[in-house]
Parts: sequence; C-alpha cells; structure tokens
Amino acid sequence: MKFDGWRGVLLVNETAVELWSRHGTNLSDRFPDLIAIGGEQLEAGIYDGEIVVWRDGACDWDALLQRSGSPTRVADQARRLPASFVVFDLLALHGQDVRPLSWTDRPPLLELTATEWRPPLQLAPHTLDRTEALTWMDGSLAATGIEGVVVKGAGSPYRAGDRQWLKVRTYETSEVIVGAVTGTLDQPTSIIVGRYTATGELVIVGRTGPPTTDQAAVLAAALTPTEDHPWPARIGAGHFGGSPVDLLRVELTVVEVAGDAAQQAGRWRHQLRLIRLRPDLTTAQVDRHHPPAGSGR
Repeated sequence: MKFDGWRGVLLVNETAVELWSRHGTNLSDRFPDLIAIGGEQLEAGIYDGEIVVWRDGACDWDALLQRSGSPTRVADQARRLPASFVVFDLLALHGQDVRPLSWTDRPPLLELTATEWRPPLQLAPHTLDRTEALTWMDGSLAATGIEGVVVKGAGSPYRAGDRQWLKVRTYETSEVIVGAVTGTLDQPTSIIVGRYTATGELVIVGRTGPPTTDQAAVLAAALTPTEDHPWPARIGAGHFGGSPVDLLRVELTVVEVAGDAAQQAGRWRHQLRLIRLRPDLTTAQVDRHHPPAGSGR
C-alpha cells in the first residue's frame, strides 16, 4: 500500500538512531518520537518506510506539515501530533546488506524483525496475490489516506537511485466548479477548479492536466469568458508552485473530475483528470469546501 506521508529511512545501530528523508535531509531532530521508538523496537538495520501522522483513522497531511514547523516547538508538536513510521522494505540487518536479495526474499526477513513491533511502528501490508492487491484499489481505503499501491518486480533486488517500481494510485470522482482555464479557450492547458466555502467564498481546490482534443472542443463550446469573477486574472505561485499563473476566467460551470486521496487543507495536491461536463448540476449542488480544522482556509 502507498500511504500519504513522507518517505523516510531509519538507520539503527548499537549506538544511534537516525531518520533521513529520501532527499538526504537529516530529520532526526524533527521527529524525536520516531528516534525514540526506533531505538526501543528496531533491531540494528536500515528500514525504508513512510512517515505519517494519523488523525481520526486517516493519514493527515496537514498535521504532518505542522511537524516541519518551528524547531522551538518540536517537543510540543511531537506530543500533540505524534508520528508513525510505516516500514515497507528492509535494506540491511545486523550489518548485512540485504539489498541484493529479491523482493520475494526481503519481506520475510522484515516480518521476522516485526513480530514484536507496536504502534507507532507499523509494517506496511504487502502481497504477492494480485486479487488481494486489487481489493486495496477499490477506493474504500481512500478516506484513510491510502493513495494506492506500489508494484514491484518479485525477482528484483533493491537498487538505490534506480526506480524499478510502479506507483498505481486510487482515484475517486468528484464534482467541482470550473472557474478558469490556462492557455486559451480553444486549447486549454489546464482547468482551474474550485468549491464554495461555508461563507460563500469560491476557493481554488485543484487543477487538471490538459484535456483531450474532444474534451477541449466540448469545453470551448460550453465555457464563456467573463471579467465579472471572484478570482483575480493572475494567481500566485503558492497555489501550484512555480511561477504565478495567468487565468482565463469563465462563467462558473460544473464538471466531474477524478483525483487521488492526497489533499492539503482540503485541496488536491496532485493533478486532477477531467471526466466530463455536468450541465445537469448547478454550482449550489456541488459539495462545499471543508478544510481540516486548524489547516487554514
């Protein structure tokens, strides 16, 4: 399973425990709770996994982001928002490099070390049964922050820097409000979508990738440019990263999109996929934007 968190590696030996990000950043000072649990429960080795924060039975990305706040608040954050470490692979055990072993051989070793583990240390579910893996993709786990599955070759060793696995995301469909496009109306490069808050403000909740040729033709016929709009003609880089984005604002229209479980403050972090226009729905019938408590607007 793919959990909605940060990739991390726990290094454990007889004298120290360290937590590193996949980009080579030492996170030990940020997660003293995981350092402590690693020293208590893990045998000497290198453990590849995901750092998550569970709240109300789901991976909470916004809570995880709070754990990267002010260094002076680390102890308070660890107490209020305790992290968990979900282990999905074993790279070394008691000084022996096990990366050359195949994927079918590494999990049994990992399971042997995990027999006495207790939360917040967890073993990620894995299977060689395709039918079982497909049940994890039926969408029922999306609400818990399970983004999908990671598919690995049964006979493949672990090769650092060589991506030999495939991430397959679980997608769910939702109705949203088209407020603008980027590019031109005839050839949009993306669709910017929003939802109303409880106070009646239309906020941006995501963007799609480029529509297909057929979808672009349908959109061009259905969307009408307007200057009378709650959004500015240019939005800042904070919405999607990178540079500011110029918008071609349009009269509000409802569409159906597909998105994964990864959200931040009620907004989709990853690109959405346009499914179809929904002329049968009014904007008032679209679900409201409800960011998690304490996450901001």
